[in-house]
Amino acid sequence: MTIQETYNHFINKSDVENWDWYNSLKRYSEILQEIKQEAKLNRYQSYSDLNHHFQVLANEKKEDFLDRYLFRKNNGLSEIPQQLITINRRNEILNEVNSSFSALNNILKEDNIKACLKLILEFIDQNKWSVANRFLRALFPKHFTSIDSYKHFELLKKKLKADFGIVINAKDVVEKNELALSLIQFEDIYKAQIFFWMLKGNQTPSLEDISKNTTNIMATNQTEEKFPINQILFGPPGTGKTYHTINKAVEIINSDFDSFQSRGEIKDEFRNLVEEGQIVFTTFHQSMSYEDFIEGIKPETVEDKDGNKNIIYEIKDGIFKLIADKAKDNWLSSQSTDATRLSFEEAFTKLKEDWEENNEIKFSLTKKGFEFTILGFTGKSIKFKKSSGTSNHTLSINTLRDFYYGKREPKKTGVGIYYPSILDKLLSYSSSETQKPELQNFVLIIDEINRGNVSQIFGELITLIEEDKRLGNDESLEITLPYSKEKFGVPPNLYIIGTMNTADRSVEALDTALRRRFSFEEMPPKPELLLSPSEMIEKLLWDYKDQPWEDKEYELKERELFDFLNAPEKLWNDRKKIWETMKLDKDNGNIKHGTYFTEYFTEVDFKNLLITINKRIEKLIDKDHAIGHAYFMGKNNETIVDSFYKNIIPLLQEYFFGDYGKIGLVLGKGFVKKKDSIRSVFAAFDYENDYSERESYEIIDYRKPNTISDNGMTFIEAVNLLMN
Repeated sequence: MTIQETYNHFINKSDVENWDWYNSLKRYSEILQEIKQEAKLNRYQSYSDLNHHFQVLANEKKEDFLDRYLFRKNNGLSEIPQQLITINRRNEILNEVNSSFSALNNILKEDNIKACLKLILEFIDQNKWSVANRFLRALFPKHFTSIDSYKHFELLKKKLKADFGIVINAKDVVEKNELALSLIQFEDIYKAQIFFWMLKGNQTPSLEDISKNTTNIMATNQTEEKFPINQILFGPPGTGKTYHTINKAVEIINSDFDSFQSRGEIKDEFRNLVEEGQIVFTTFHQSMSYEDFIEGIKPETVEDKDGNKNIIYEIKDGIFKLIADKAKDNWLSSQSTDATRLSFEEAFTKLKEDWEENNEIKFSLTKKGFEFTILGFTGKSIKFKKSSGTSNHTLSINTLRDFYYGKREPKKTGVGIYYPSILDKLLSYSSSETQKPELQNFVLIIDEINRGNVSQIFGELITLIEEDKRLGNDESLEITLPYSKEKFGVPPNLYIIGTMNTADRSVEALDTALRRRFSFEEMPPKPELLLSPSEMIEKLLWDYKDQPWEDKEYELKERELFDFLNAPEKLWNDRKKIWETMKLDKDNGNIKHGTYFTEYFTEVDFKNLLITINKRIEKLIDKDHAIGHAYFMGKNNETIVDSFYKNIIPLLQEYFFGDYGKIGLVLGKGFVKKKDSIRSVFAAFDYENDYSERESYEIIDYRKPNTISDNGMTFIEAVNLLMN
């Protein structure tokens, strides 16, 4: 069937009008259209005016406009299981719109779709792309399918190409949605929106009867990808292991994030998530210990009111426990049936703020007249003073957290009698305006995981990190920590990503217990990523094939690439004619990739250079000591010199322990030469030896511009000789 026939079949066979999704999608989109028109007529002078009108249109007094269109997980338009706007940012947005309505009002009045998207992203101030796209779709329904996620749109593109031979090359969110909608004729935009979601997921009805389970279908813009809970990326140096941990961490936390963006934007999102505490990055080393990773006793300098400094020893949480506690708090909060309750961390922060304003807050016991006061807080405990005046007492914050979430009950003896009144204070911070926190993922990145003593660092955690031993699972386990004596388990929303340099230590040498608990993903060198100058230009032309030559964005990209490649002026004059040849060859099925611009360049073939070097290393050692493609990425004939002397040659010297004979077998005599033999190098002494006969070698240095070595070679000639 054609795509039009498929759509017609879908509409005829599917009772879309009776689907909950269709009705809510249409209802809340049409309400927003009416609000948009009223905003243009300046009906709303404040957020209160807008929200009141929205409540009237929705026929629901408890509704809130921002909650419906931006904050809610399942808002009638689609469902986003993760990565809604954070609670803190929601509160900030509500405060902002109540004090100044202009930002939201400008969004509602904006008729340019791309400008409106920019305003929405500035308004929410977070890279929550599905949230922004979903709101944009409700504002401009006639221009969008129901696929708000960039990654899911990639699935649609693959489906269109595989089933109908249709290619959508546009990267812009507006243009690609408009292109998709232009493929079919439809009367009802909301049915068309739903069709593309169903098509993407192979859920369009077959020629037989459609499934009976369609009455409550809801768009899920983030069907969760199953990421390994514990994974290690392993490979030789320069293969992008650390580079990919950033991408993977962002995807695990924000599976909606557009990974097709620039590296700078991906790094910005990574930094945002680090600042929010959802990602922690650390590197293992030889002196890393259990005390650094889980918990340990650490010295701390304190100053009394008289200015005297003393050293005390406190139990401090390590890197892993800090992020595990944060993930656990979110996991427990998301399970709460009380949508008005703050998370423990938020309530505890409020408690500390109240205490800072009034250090004399009294907390009662069951017996009157026995109130106690808080003296201060450490990272793990609350210091308090009894009514009798004694002050060397503490309460565990982690124990208080368990009581807060109902995981256990306070004892009615000992210090257990001091928890309930603090617990009541924490629960009093709940608010009817508070929303139940969404479950979020957290990621711990451990770079160079094999460089530390894994058994010593992880300790009993080796067992707890297993997926079925995580909290909430049938086989979940908790252990008592050795220093704090607190119960500890690993939450299911904490992911661990490690990297391992195989040149330092092979996978087989890694601790067996750790290997069994991690999934391993090899990161080998990828020569195919190293495009030749001709391939770079061809790719640029195909990427912008629908744009005119005078397009400002394309022209800027073209100029930058030609400058980088030191392209001759003749190529600039010939490029349009070559482009016509490329298009003609493609139409005739005779496209010759990587050949159209070769005559204009004398650049080194980095792809074959990397393959050649690694073949020789594998023969002399093994593939674990290969050279990664990262050292060649974005290089040209001039800048590759730095990679040779800062990365490649030092690695070879390390691999072969300074054996220049083997280095010479890899690089050739253009890079390694014999030193002049001086027979009288040793002092006069009566000792028979053959050291004077030994040959010594040195690396030829081409780093100075236009250097010609003793054998008359330039750097490029030496590279060509290396590749035979």
